[in-house]
Amino acid sequence: MILPKFTVKLNKALDQQCFIKFFQEKNPLIFEHYPFLKSENDVKKLIKYMYKNKIDEIEDTEKYILSKQDSLEKVARQLAEIVGTDWEGIENINVIPAICPVCPRFIESNSFLVTYFYNKDAIFRICAHEMLHFIFFKKLKLLFPNETIDTGFPGKDWLLSEIVAPLIINSDDLQQYVSQKDEFYAPIEIKNIDQLQKQIGSEYKNRNNFDDFIFKARTLVLSNTKKSKN
Repeated sequence: MILPKFTVKLNKALDQQCFIKFFQEKNPLIFEHYPFLKSENDVKKLIKYMYKNKIDEIEDTEKYILSKQDSLEKVARQLAEIVGTDWEGIENINVIPAICPVCPRFIESNSFLVTYFYNKDAIFRICAHEMLHFIFFKKLKLLFPNETIDTGFPGKDWLLSEIVAPLIINSDDLQQYVSQKDEFYAPIEIKNIDQLQKQIGSEYKNRNNFDDFIFKARTLVLSNTKKSKN
């Protein structure tokens, strides 16, 4: 099986752009880690300060991720087996250590940010989590070729992928490489989410195969989305 290559490189401009975006959206993770921020200018000053005074720590995270290439390849191989598709078309995955405490992904470029000051187990788990999204969305496009797959928050396919991620990452197959449990996270409350997670978790546990599970789980998400609008 051909596996993706992993590029790990800092991107200060993208880090600042994402940080400001999530600050504007009042993402709770921003204010949990940086409660003193009051304006976009504060964010810019923080980014400038951190890239000057904490650059060694940021680069240490870069080096750590690079040192985990073999383990990341093992995760990639296991994800492909579980999801039932290969990595063709996802030749390179770009990992960007960042100041921003939110870890956005960019499906078109197979890129994502990972917060540099999180502990190493969390950093590796985030890498596995984001890798899953890339191959999961590829799978959805194969299963639903005539539909638009809405990969961004708060789309139905985004929601499905976030619910499915912990089911896979927390499985024995992945936990042999990922030494931290994954969990569902959303920046806003989602109606009936606990019930929806239980239903999808039950379908995953009792699945005949992954494709069948996805058809059933996506139907559940679509049904929940319609109920939420009523």
